[in-house]
Amino acid sequence: MTMRKQKKPEPQEPPPTSVSSTLIAFRIQADLLEKLERFIRKMKRDNPGLPITRASAIRMIVTKFLEKTDKIGQ
Repeated sequence: MTMRKQKKPEPQEPPPTSVSSTLIAFRIQADLLEKLERFIRKMKRDNPGLPITRASAIRMIVTKFLEKTDKIGQ
């Protein structure tokens, strides 16, 4: 009997290669996680086929927030 090797799942999002980055890990409360999951579901619904991960969603949220606060501070 021959056993087949299972394929590794394809990554949803390639890691950034041209930009230097730093890994940041943190814990969040359950209610904030639910809001993040709601945001991800909405993004997936509004952008079918676009791979949205928790990490990419957090990057989007932080980027938009910081752009907005930079404009306020100028």
